Amino acid sequence: MHVNSTTVPNAYAPRTTSGRFSKHEVFTLCTKEHRSRVTRLHASASSKATNDSQANHQAAKLLDRFWQARGVADVQQRQKLVSFAASIPEGAKGTQHSTELPGINDYWMLEDDASTVLQVAEASQRLLQLQQLLGPEEDVDIVWMLVREPGLLAADMSQLSDRLMVMRLAAQSTNVNVLKIVEDHPCLLLQKTFALDQQEDEADRVSAWQHGLVSDGTLHWQKRCLQLAQYALDHGDAHIGYRDNEDSDLVRWARKQRYAYKQRTLLPDRASRLQQLGFELDDEAAEWMRWFNEAKLYRMSQGHSCPGPLTTGSSFVLTNWCSVQRVAKKAGVLLPSRESLLDDIGFDWTCADALS
Repeated sequence: MHVNSTTVPNAYAPRTTSGRFSKHEVFTLCTKEHRSRVTRLHASASSKATNDSQANHQAAKLLDRFWQARGVADVQQRQKLVSFAASIPEGAKGTQHSTELPGINDYWMLEDDASTVLQVAEASQRLLQLQQLLGPEEDVDIVWMLVREPGLLAADMSQLSDRLMVMRLAAQSTNVNVLKIVEDHPCLLLQKTFALDQQEDEADRVSAWQHGLVSDGTLHWQKRCLQLAQYALDHGDAHIGYRDNEDSDLVRWARKQRYAYKQRTLLPDRASRLQQLGFELDDEAAEWMRWFNEAKLYRMSQGHSCPGPLTTGSSFVLTNWCSVQRVAKKAGVLLPSRESLLDDIGFDWTCADALS
């Protein structure tokens, strides 16, 4: 810049009448600008350091909650796991999750067992990746999601990201919070297929998501009916939702049908089809009928309806259920229709048990 020929802006006009910068004035202005730039750089660095510190604190808090949920009750051991995660180089890769992650029985081997160390590294990295994908812990409880769906620790991150994007695009004209739906139903991120039914309107699609289903459109609904029919053949009844180790997707579908029936939003033709399959639409009635059928089978196989108090597994629950029926009859609150069904199978009302 040629000082002697530069016209001075009004904001920096010198006191001279020449309308030009003097060398002293140029030096003063440059010094002020330099100081201003230095101040801005310091402020930016300070802000970045503060943000990094907050991010590290949030990450440490998240990891601590995760390992506590995994069964690591000792605070010092959790701190060790959190510190180890902080020492992992960004982008470092470990092995696949072929065995269980460290828990209450094996996290003590952190310093000695190489495979355990790799598992800790992978779990920590994945947890932080999920946080970046889903947002801060204040918005989404990632630990609670992992408690219900441990498969998120081994799922492909690109698949999770793509699925989340598909859901957001499909619900963009609604006011629904997709992240909260995913938090409530993390299973949606792990579905093998996520083909949207183009014939299903957005409200129905969102309603399906809110029950952990990709869709409850016509094609999906008919497919589930076929699965329900097979379930009835395998178990002798269609009262799904009250047995161990059932198909979780089919269970969620069944719960949605019962919920829709309770809300009087279940289409009449669907209700009719379900009843033809022997599906009980009322929750409480469905659970009662499931255990009634169990009592009937027990009566047929054992010749009596007094399962012993020392039995285990489903028979232990059956023992309590039978006791509840006897107590309900004595109290005069057992429905006559249920009492009649129990009489028809030769139910023993006099059997002594803990509840009666």
